[in-house]
Amino acid sequence: MTRLSYLHEPGVLHNLHDRYRADDIYTYTGTILIAVNPFQKLPHLYGKPMMEMYRGTPLGDLSPHVYAVADASYKAMRMDQGKSQSILVSGESGAGKTETAKLIMNYFAFMGGRTDDDRYVERQVLESNPLLEAFGNAKTVRNDNSSRFGKYIQIQFDVHGRISGAAIKTYLLERSRVVNINDPERNYHVFYQLCAGASEEEKAKLNLKPAQEYRYLNTSRCYELDGVDNAEEYRRTRQAMDVVGISKGEQDNVFRIVAAILHLGNCTFVGEDEAVLKDEKAEEHLQSAATMLGVDAAALNKALTTRTIQTLEGSITSPLSPNSAAEGRDSLAKTLYSKLFDWLVAHINRSIGQDESAASHIGVLDIYGFESFKSNDFEQFCINFANEKLQQHFNEHVFKMEQQEYQAEQINWSYIDFVDNQDVLDLIERKPFGILDIIDEQCRFPSATHEELALKMYSTLKENNDPTKRFSKPKRGQFAFTIRHYAGDVTYEANNFLDKNKDFVVVEHQNLLSNAEQALTRGLFPIEDPSFSPNKKGSRAAYKFSSVGTRFKEQLHDLMSALATTEPWYVRCIKPNAFASPGAFERGSVLHQLRCGGVLEAVRISLAGFPTRRGYGEFLDRFGLLSSPPWASAKLTKVDDMRAATDQLLEVAGVKGYELGLTKVFLRAGEMAKLDKKRRVLLDKAATRLQSYAKRYLVRAEFLRVRHATIVIQAHTRGFIARRDFEHRRQEKASIILQREFRRWLARRSFLQVREAAICAQSYYRGKAARKRALALKYEKSAITIQSNWRKYTLQRDFYRHRRAAVAIQCAWRVRSAKRELRRRRMKAREAATLLRDKAVLEEKFTHATATLEKVKNQRDELRRDFKEYKVLLENVKDDLAAETEKRKCLENDLLNSNSAIEELKAELLEEQEGRAADCESLNASLAELCRKRDEREAELLSDVEALTNRISELQADLHREVQLKEAAQLSEAEAHASYEAKAAEAISLQKRLDETPSQRDPLSTVDETRLAQNGNVGNPPRHQAEAEVKRKRMQLERQNEDMDSLLKVLAMPTEEVGFTSDGIPGIAAVTFASLAKWRAFEAERTHTFDRIMGAYARAVEKANNEENDATLAYWLSSNASLLAILHSTLRAASGSSARRRSSGLPSMFSRFREGLTSSRKSSEDDGDDGQKTSGKIEARYPALLFKQQLTALLEHVYTLLRDSAKKRLQPLLDACIAMPRAGRGGAHRANGTPSNSAQAAIAPWNEMIAVLQTLLESLRAAHLPSLLMKRLFSQTFAFINVYLFNALLLRKECCSFSNGEYVKTGLAQLEAWVLAAKGEGLVIALDELRFLRQAVTFLVIHQKPKKSFDEITHDLCPTLSIQQLYRISNMYWDDKYGTESVNPDVLSQMKRLMAQDNAGGEAGIAFLLDDDSSIPFTVDDVAGTTLPRTFDRGHLTLPEAIVGDPSFAYLQMET
Repeated sequence: MTRLSYLHEPGVLHNLHDRYRADDIYTYTGTILIAVNPFQKLPHLYGKPMMEMYRGTPLGDLSPHVYAVADASYKAMRMDQGKSQSILVSGESGAGKTETAKLIMNYFAFMGGRTDDDRYVERQVLESNPLLEAFGNAKTVRNDNSSRFGKYIQIQFDVHGRISGAAIKTYLLERSRVVNINDPERNYHVFYQLCAGASEEEKAKLNLKPAQEYRYLNTSRCYELDGVDNAEEYRRTRQAMDVVGISKGEQDNVFRIVAAILHLGNCTFVGEDEAVLKDEKAEEHLQSAATMLGVDAAALNKALTTRTIQTLEGSITSPLSPNSAAEGRDSLAKTLYSKLFDWLVAHINRSIGQDESAASHIGVLDIYGFESFKSNDFEQFCINFANEKLQQHFNEHVFKMEQQEYQAEQINWSYIDFVDNQDVLDLIERKPFGILDIIDEQCRFPSATHEELALKMYSTLKENNDPTKRFSKPKRGQFAFTIRHYAGDVTYEANNFLDKNKDFVVVEHQNLLSNAEQALTRGLFPIEDPSFSPNKKGSRAAYKFSSVGTRFKEQLHDLMSALATTEPWYVRCIKPNAFASPGAFERGSVLHQLRCGGVLEAVRISLAGFPTRRGYGEFLDRFGLLSSPPWASAKLTKVDDMRAATDQLLEVAGVKGYELGLTKVFLRAGEMAKLDKKRRVLLDKAATRLQSYAKRYLVRAEFLRVRHATIVIQAHTRGFIARRDFEHRRQEKASIILQREFRRWLARRSFLQVREAAICAQSYYRGKAARKRALALKYEKSAITIQSNWRKYTLQRDFYRHRRAAVAIQCAWRVRSAKRELRRRRMKAREAATLLRDKAVLEEKFTHATATLEKVKNQRDELRRDFKEYKVLLENVKDDLAAETEKRKCLENDLLNSNSAIEELKAELLEEQEGRAADCESLNASLAELCRKRDEREAELLSDVEALTNRISELQADLHREVQLKEAAQLSEAEAHASYEAKAAEAISLQKRLDETPSQRDPLSTVDETRLAQNGNVGNPPRHQAEAEVKRKRMQLERQNEDMDSLLKVLAMPTEEVGFTSDGIPGIAAVTFASLAKWRAFEAERTHTFDRIMGAYARAVEKANNEENDATLAYWLSSNASLLAILHSTLRAASGSSARRRSSGLPSMFSRFREGLTSSRKSSEDDGDDGQKTSGKIEARYPALLFKQQLTALLEHVYTLLRDSAKKRLQPLLDACIAMPRAGRGGAHRANGTPSNSAQAAIAPWNEMIAVLQTLLESLRAAHLPSLLMKRLFSQTFAFINVYLFNALLLRKECCSFSNGEYVKTGLAQLEAWVLAAKGEGLVIALDELRFLRQAVTFLVIHQKPKKSFDEITHDLCPTLSIQQLYRISNMYWDDKYGTESVNPDVLSQMKRLMAQDNAGGEAGIAFLLDDDSSIPFTVDDVAGTTLPRTFDRGHLTLPEAIVGDPSFAYLQMET
């Protein structure tokens, strides 16, 4: 700004405003940098490209920037024999001091960082900021996050200019804020973070309560900050402690001390002369504070309420008044917090690491700015005192720089007066009669009040000791005083000065805390603490008075001493408005800050001297035309000649206020504007004269051109006429010749056309007739072929239908005949068995009656043995009804032989029975009696069965009524359970009685069988039928277990061995469904079959996932989809299945017992019915429906594994595309157009990506994956590529370039070519997921972007992209190939305005980054509708070839 023609306050303010509107937030005032806070992110101003631009560039050659100041200080340190530098960043709260300091440290890390060290010093310093902000920042009237301490960061460098260490030094911590705050300010952030963010366990340990209940916090009504979550900030503070190396135990001890300070504030005292705790709450807080500090509560109470004075006679303990006890308590709290803060800073320095042997350093000072509020207290007094010191340092440095330049140029000048604030500093810190001295003097009197302090200052300073009139008493305010600072008058209220200045170091506190049980407390108060000297014997002091103001002054002196050893650089941060609103510029506030920061004072010093200075060469180049003759620096080579020419020029121009230096000319303020005006007038006259000469020259040139053209036209016209006459004559002769030849040609052409037409007509007619005959023959042959094929087809169809019908009829008739024959043979077998038993009985009766039947007896014994063998064979026939046909024929042959023998025996027996009729009659009578007894016994058993059945029904009814009574009357669970157990036990006992009933019939079984044989009854006894049924079910279960083992072996086989069916269905799906249908598992109420199958499925999928075998995963995905589709089309939920599952099982046992009494014919018919196959959907029970849900979940899991595997393989290739260097992309082709090695290396990731996609596609097609799943999988894969590359383009500036756009566009073209070559409709549709990336790349590679309007960009080029994304790309775009510019600034302004409207409308939270979709993009209905082929028929399900020849699956092959 020192080069402005009009250098005054309005000009400076206007210049800052114009630059701020153009987002140029940095401005120079000499070597002073002014930084205006934009309150928004400006990414185009920062980053490594900008650092490279300013690296090594002299200050002033490029636009003003904080990097330029940092680079200048770094170069000064390197070139000026290692002299240390310092950068003073100042400004009021919210002006951006901390962010500016971070940018400076980032640049130093860039210039002197160690690339081989992971532990960057700059990163460690920045990561300690949340910790220092939590313990050192608080809310003030102007800023919600105001630093209440000064921070001086030393970046240490070695002799090579590399960073070797760092150290953080803190100054001027505002200790009084711990115990006293004003509304609406807040205490330090850590107190509110601890109260809100501590866990319940921590709150219990620390006995924490809400912040509103602590006296140190509730003096202000502000507890929360807008947009700040105290709990989240607490977690960030904990994380920062972890970064700087504070252990968990030390962190807990730190927060214990913070909680102890809060509890100390609630320890209130009452009493007249002796201080005692006010109530039980105060005692509770005292106990909590003692526990947190690791001391005894009684000892702490004694240290707060009493003082011990050592005398020659001994120690004297005296009680304290409540006010004195409160002052001691507050002093202890401030001392604890101050020492804790110093301990944290020391720990951070140890973590960062200091280099004691550093060659030099650069210090960055971040300190609070000048403060002037409506009500100013002791804190504002100390802060403004510090700013007075820094302003004095600033004024001296600025004047010194000005003086050094004048001396270097050896010009005639006089010393310039500037505002010296030494009198203000003397007023505050001098001894005696300084303000700090007066405050300390009053603090030494325990009974001193603020009224006495104010009167003391009025009487001491106003009358005699303030000749500069810097101190005054305001008209309003009884106990206030005004100091005229360099930035303006500030009025302070003296009400709290004494309380906030007192800081006692009490011997009891020191002795108590130095012996605390907690290690951190002992470390904060060591016995050899130099800040406190123990009382010597005979001393009467019970404590050492420590003044906050005096210690503040000493720390400030140390800071100024440190700055005096360095070369300073100044950065003045400006807050453009009080609302942190982007774009708003409050001129009054900015002007006030410029005055407070000394910027206008620097401008005034420049105005008082020679603010405008130019080198001789530059000055002559611009104003040399004003001299006579005109001078130019190019004509002069010596400095003396240029100096003489400049002197002559200024005399001719009439300039008086100037001085000539060795290399520059110095002008007074306003002289440059006069020279510019004269230069502009001279240039206007010269331009007018040049225009007249140019116009005359142009008119004469036009006249000469027209005259010459006229002569040329006349000559050409005459020649044209002569040539035209000659040509006319030559054409007349040629036309006669042409007419003759043309007439001859026309006649010949007519003859040839007629002849050719005749030939064509003849050939056309002949060809048409031949084609007609050929077509008729062709139609006749086709009709014959169609008729023969149709007749063959109808005959074959009728033959196959009749054959199937005949076979079905034959099978049905053979089955019926076989059953009828089986029943007939069973009846004959039973009749033969009855006769044999009768014969055996008669032989036993007639043994003693006759001796002549010895031969018959021998034959009878042989027949008995044959009968026993036949009986064993007959029992085997009953147990194994499904035996092979050959065995059955053998049994039938044996039966026929036995029947013939029986017939012969019957004949012999009839002959013998004729002689023994009387004996038979008696035997028949006894037999009739036995049958009668048997019938009576059977009737009794049946009546018992009916009675037991009725009793069971009654018990079930009682159970049902008790359940209803329980629901209605809400009986206790124990009573209902006991009643249910009693009824169940009774039912079980009755069931046992029924089970024992058949055994009671054994004594009469022989007679019963004899009677049944005589009556011709063919039914089996119920007990034998039940045993046969149990054996049959056991054999069926064993067979099913063997089949299940075979199925599990198939599921464990490699998928390539199982293969697919002829319909393209995976073999595992076909075998699983066929087995479940064969076992009727879908209709089972309870079964473990589905669990075993799902376990095998899960193991196979997990194995494939561990082996990263995408082909196997694709096969299982296809298999699960096919099986799920089959189940979806086959099963339906059974109505009322749940009710049947909940019903009791007791009645079913008795019903089965009754069914066991039915005839064998009915059981055989039931067996036949079970073998029939049902049509339509199967009613699925609960296990089957659960298996379907589990299969759906497994399908989604396999899909997720396959999709994540593809993303995992693509991610490193996408990272390679992002990280590909620009040099390799730029040189993609050689001069002859052939691809270079760098081009092949650049395009290699895309080729590998296509190879991965091709492998995935081949695996999916080999697995016969449904088109729906394939389309969804590739859609999400392409969406992942789109999200990954698009987000990288938005986040990385090197990716948002012209060459990178061409590179990505080439890769996308290859990817699209592969999709088209793959010939998949799903792939082409999935390619639309790349639309965001495609449009962004199209925007990067188009030319003439500044000519594109907003509508063309948003509607034609990038209709899919949002305004935030377009604005981001436009800002980050840079052309590294042709150097073109981005879009028009008006378009950027329009985008920015639309984003501001969106933010005002509540859409500020919309991010410009894309999110990856990881959901499941299909449903069960989608899979079921697109998976199975149209020719699929579950009734004729084929099996894979690997299963057809396996004997373990004979049960499936029979069904198939």
